[in-house]
Amino acid sequence: MDRAEYQRADLHEGLESAFTLLEYQLKGRIRLVRQYGQLPRIHCAPGELKQVFMNVLRNAIEAIEEKGEIRVKTYREGA
Repeated sequence: MDRAEYQRADLHEGLESAFTLLEYQLKGRIRLVRQYGQLPRIHCAPGELKQVFMNVLRNAIEAIEEKGEIRVKTYREGA
Protein backbone atom coordinates (compact mmCIF):
# COMPACT_ATOMS: atom_id res chain seq x y z
CA MET A 1 0.00 0.00 0.00
CA ASP A 2 1.08 3.53 -0.67
CA ARG A 3 1.64 5.07 2.74
CA ALA A 4 1.26 8.57 1.21
CA GLU A 5 -2.50 7.95 1.08
CA TYR A 6 -2.65 7.57 4.86
CA GLN A 7 -3.47 10.58 6.98
CA ARG A 8 -5.44 11.59 10.03
CA ALA A 9 -9.11 11.88 9.14
CA ASP A 10 -12.49 12.62 10.67
CA LEU A 11 -14.90 9.70 10.17
CA HIS A 12 -17.91 11.99 10.23
CA GLU A 13 -16.52 14.04 7.34
CA GLY A 14 -16.13 10.82 5.35
CA LEU A 15 -19.70 9.78 6.13
CA GLU A 16 -21.07 13.19 5.18
CA SER A 17 -19.16 13.13 1.92
CA ALA A 18 -20.62 9.70 1.10
CA PHE A 19 -24.12 10.94 1.99
CA THR A 20 -23.71 13.90 -0.34
CA LEU A 21 -22.60 11.71 -3.23
CA LEU A 22 -25.50 9.28 -2.73
CA GLU A 23 -28.19 11.85 -1.94
CA TYR A 24 -29.69 11.62 -5.44
CA GLN A 25 -30.38 7.90 -4.85
CA LEU A 26 -32.52 8.63 -1.81
CA LYS A 27 -35.15 10.16 -4.12
CA GLY A 28 -37.00 11.70 -1.19
CA ARG A 29 -38.16 8.26 -0.09
CA ILE A 30 -35.36 7.43 2.33
CA ARG A 31 -34.57 9.51 5.37
CA LEU A 32 -31.07 9.59 6.83
CA VAL A 33 -30.83 9.71 10.61
CA ARG A 34 -27.43 10.61 12.00
CA GLN A 35 -26.45 10.03 15.62
CA TYR A 36 -22.83 11.10 15.89
CA GLY A 37 -20.81 10.69 19.03
CA GLN A 38 -17.47 12.30 19.71
CA LEU A 39 -14.70 10.45 17.89
CA PRO A 40 -11.00 11.18 17.60
CA ARG A 41 -9.42 11.54 14.20
CA ILE A 42 -7.97 8.24 13.01
CA HIS A 43 -4.97 7.34 10.87
CA CYS A 44 -6.39 5.85 7.68
CA ALA A 45 -6.73 6.11 3.90
CA PRO A 46 -9.72 8.51 3.77
CA GLY A 47 -10.57 7.82 0.14
CA GLU A 48 -10.73 4.08 0.70
CA LEU A 49 -12.75 4.50 3.88
CA LYS A 50 -15.22 6.77 2.07
CA GLN A 51 -15.60 4.09 -0.61
CA VAL A 52 -16.46 1.54 2.11
CA PHE A 53 -19.08 3.94 3.53
CA MET A 54 -20.53 4.45 0.06
CA ASN A 55 -20.76 0.70 -0.60
CA VAL A 56 -22.54 0.01 2.70
CA LEU A 57 -24.92 2.94 2.20
CA ARG A 58 -25.63 2.00 -1.42
CA ASN A 59 -26.50 -1.54 -0.27
CA ALA A 60 -28.85 -0.12 2.36
CA ILE A 61 -30.50 2.16 -0.22
CA GLU A 62 -31.01 -0.74 -2.63
CA ALA A 63 -32.50 -2.90 0.13
CA ILE A 64 -35.26 -0.38 0.84
CA GLU A 65 -37.99 -0.93 -1.72
CA GLU A 66 -40.53 1.66 -0.62
CA LYS A 67 -40.14 4.42 1.96
CA GLY A 68 -37.65 3.89 4.72
CA GLU A 69 -34.94 5.15 6.98
CA ILE A 70 -31.22 4.61 7.29
CA ARG A 71 -29.73 5.20 10.74
CA VAL A 72 -26.03 5.83 11.22
CA LYS A 73 -24.65 5.96 14.73
CA THR A 74 -21.07 6.52 15.79
CA TYR A 75 -19.66 6.24 19.28
CA ARG A 76 -16.50 5.37 21.10
CA GLU A 77 -16.71 2.55 23.62
CA GLY A 78 -15.50 3.41 27.06
CA ALA A 79 -15.67 7.15 26.43
